[in-house]
Amino acid sequence: MTRRAALLLVFLFPLATSLGPIVRVGPFSVARVVTLALVGLAGLIVLRRRELPHVAVWTLTYTCLWLGWGFARDTSGEGAKELLSVAVGMLTAVAVVAVAGGAAGGERDSAADWLRVYTRGWFLAWLCTSVPAVWEIATGKHLWNYRSDAAEWIRESATDIASYMVNPNLFAFFLVSAMAMLMVGHALERGWWRRAYALAICLTPAICFPTNSRLLQLVAPVLLLWFLAQFPAFWTWARRAAPLVVVAILGLAWTVMTTPGSEPKPDVGSTAQREALYRNGWYLLWRTLGLGTGPGRFEEDLRSGVAPFDTYGGPVNPHSGLFETASQYGVGIAALGLALLLVVGILTWPAVQRRWQDPMQHSMRWSLLALVVVCLPMSFANSTWLDSSTAFAQLAGICLATHVLLVNRAEPLPRWSSQPSGPQRLPRLLARAASPGTNAR
Repeated sequence: MTRRAALLLVFLFPLATSLGPIVRVGPFSVARVVTLALVGLAGLIVLRRRELPHVAVWTLTYTCLWLGWGFARDTSGEGAKELLSVAVGMLTAVAVVAVAGGAAGGERDSAADWLRVYTRGWFLAWLCTSVPAVWEIATGKHLWNYRSDAAEWIRESATDIASYMVNPNLFAFFLVSAMAMLMVGHALERGWWRRAYALAICLTPAICFPTNSRLLQLVAPVLLLWFLAQFPAFWTWARRAAPLVVVAILGLAWTVMTTPGSEPKPDVGSTAQREALYRNGWYLLWRTLGLGTGPGRFEEDLRSGVAPFDTYGGPVNPHSGLFETASQYGVGIAALGLALLLVVGILTWPAVQRRWQDPMQHSMRWSLLALVVVCLPMSFANSTWLDSSTAFAQLAGICLATHVLLVNRAEPLPRWSSQPSGPQRLPRLLARAASPGTNAR
């Protein structure tokens, strides 16, 4: 019974994160309720097994260090509220791995089965958020809660889509997070699930574009190319299309060079506002000698004038998970988090040059590497990354996928045993670029 309940909560958690802005249970968002229930069940399962997976141990240790340092710096007002958000979010990642930790103990569900359930939950959440978005694109209308926190004239004039997630940036962040998780799930699935994932991955950049979230408009196509790069047919078509791409780039460069310029004007738009936010983040980090100002202090320091750079009347949210964490919790906590992501990246790096007997091993590493690479840039798309349930759901996916790779240990094939395919073809194609008449094997 406990196992089935945990499976259900793991499956529903991605959907709950998308419903957070509109569905609440008392004072809590539905995502927080699902998280608390999942953490409680994970505690019962760990007590019964008397063991905790290595990934969960590392994540829990990092969480304790993070929270301990936060309490040492500040525990009042907004600081305590933010620490609670961090605790709930990080414990979600621990709980997702902990409930899947029985794979090595001979239970019915393997670690890969739990990851498969989790990515299917992401597919359900992607579907539920994408249907209203397609309706917005087709009709030009929005749901009742569209930009509910903005002025009336903004709600009436804005054209970017947000599905039911209130804010277009929040919707884009969730959409691209789901896309990255579906790339991981695609490596595990077979049959129509696999085809459905591939279709969702290919459609996501088109759905994301009308959100006008500029950073994620860039990340989504990059993820799509990363996904397609694992298929040999992609490189065949890429070689054929290469001359057209070169001509298009040269044409664009010629147009830019021959277009008459104008006097530069001071940029007081969103770009300048973001730059001021990041400069303030660096200043706060330097001002505290790398120790951090304390949880929840970024916005307060900007409002009170402690941070010196003018944001031109724009928002005072950090708009960067990196600066938000480093400026408030110090360089040590931020560096340790980056180090853990680097460890996962090193674990997946052999996918670039090596192959496995089981193709799933290669696809899993290739897709997880993409998720790790885009995780940090994507944090710049959210106004407050540490308050986002989607961000911690993404981290939970990274932790669970890493656990699967560690449990299902596999050695790559010898380098001489097979010819490279997919992303491994890139070095060979570049090496033979000077002789287009020769086909890469």
